[in-house]
Amino acid sequence: MKSLFLSLIALSALVLSASTAQAGGGSKATSTVTVTNNTSSRIAVIVDPNSTITNLIGTGDTTLTTAQLNQFKAAGGRIVNAGASTSFTAVKTGSHTIAAAEVDTTTGDVTTVNQLDVTTQKGKTVRVSATDDGAGSVVLTQTSSN
Repeated sequence: MKSLFLSLIALSALVLSASTAQAGGGSKATSTVTVTNNTSSRIAVIVDPNSTITNLIGTGDTTLTTAQLNQFKAAGGRIVNAGASTSFTAVKTGSHTIAAAEVDTTTGDVTTVNQLDVTTQKGKTVRVSATDDGAGSVVLTQTSSN
């Protein structure tokens, strides 16, 4: 009787896991955030900067060493040329902060950091445009979510 009961539990678990896989369910719902650099400069952009990166860059208006720029990239940050785009894939569904600033990769100079809060949905792409405010700061705007 005990082995029959355990067999039924194992079978139930197997059926449940198969139906979850077929339905595309599970706990790893992801989305994409695409940032387009519509400024005339390179920008540094990151989704959900950790405390190390936040402390490194602060509010901007700073100069980073090559090692610090590499640390930014290692944390998931990207340097995006003027007119180019980058996509952050496998972003978990939910609320996120995107941070960006103009960066001179030769000198390490970083302008004021600006942030945008977005909410992503499973399988969808949030599109963000980075523009220049005319005073050397990046302005982030969500342009669509589909």
